Amino acid sequence: FILIELVKYLNFQFAPVHRIFSGLVWIGGLLLIFFKKDFIYYNQQKIFKAILIGALITCTAMIIQKIFGMYRPMGLFDEPSYAGLFLYSIAAGLFGVAMLSNLSIKSRLLNVVLGSIIGSCALMTLSMHIVTFSVVLFINLLILLSIKSSVTSMLSVGIFTGLFLGLLGYIIIDNPHYLVRIQLVANSTEISVLAWLRGLDQALHAFKLSPIFGFGLGSTGMFEIQSTSQEMLEDDNLGFLTKLDAYSMMFRLVVELGFAFVLLFLFYMTVQLKNFRKVLLLNKSRHFDLKYFIFIFIFSFSLIVGILIKEPTYARSYVYVSIFLFTTILTVMKKDIANKFNLS
Repeated sequence: FILIELVKYLNFQFAPVHRIFSGLVWIGGLLLIFFKKDFIYYNQQKIFKAILIGALITCTAMIIQKIFGMYRPMGLFDEPSYAGLFLYSIAAGLFGVAMLSNLSIKSRLLNVVLGSIIGSCALMTLSMHIVTFSVVLFINLLILLSIKSSVTSMLSVGIFTGLFLGLLGYIIIDNPHYLVRIQLVANSTEISVLAWLRGLDQALHAFKLSPIFGFGLGSTGMFEIQSTSQEMLEDDNLGFLTKLDAYSMMFRLVVELGFAFVLLFLFYMTVQLKNFRKVLLLNKSRHFDLKYFIFIFIFSFSLIVGILIKEPTYARSYVYVSIFLFTTILTVMKKDIANKFNLS
């Protein structure tokens, strides 16, 4: 990996040396987690409780901030977007437990209520990670249909999907904050849209010149491109806004590690989803309590989806948390089940 990055640096020479070393440290740490995942173990229940405590603290802080007039409360996070991703991912995990676990009706309703409360707090951030939440919830529904194909289940899912889409549509249409951000057109005047489109332009430029390996770590924003969005940002004296991270982790990975790496990562995510579904199918006859496993998997998966859409910084804690949990939870669950058999 280091050798490939060295060759890319010598070939393109876009990135400053300090950005290359920084990228090697942070990406290297993520790769270390991936390759050492089989040696990692943790208590799923404690992870679940820690995440819920974090949600309680965040929601409490946000409510206080809202009372004192903050337009987009963020709790203890640096930005409302980060708080939104955290809370929407928790809500998605709780809804996933309600849909995919073998819990009683009462316990499932409790998860739905708790997820709705946390999701309502997430709405206060006005974060576009409402899109992340929608995507993950839709995937939850697809998994549910694939493991429970009864007419009752399909009818329930259909009703739920219709109600949810109606509510989501109302929220977006009723709030201009969302409307201006989903209009991804080149002549948009919304700053965040322009920054996202400029990141897309960077990714397309890198794909044309180096589709397999990209330009190398730290190269994002260090090369010139023809971009209408860039010109509009410069007109507003915002030419360097998120230029060095491309606004989206998906775009940044295409630029720095190549489109082939992105495809490989998406393939790995798909394999993990298939393994997740396989565990749920096998558990239909064994009835293990998988609520913590389901929550942690969906929570971490949602974080990764949100990061790929619009959170591009390698060094953020949520990047490490998401990769750590997503790559290890299946192994940890298998160890827990093996221990139950050994003790029985």
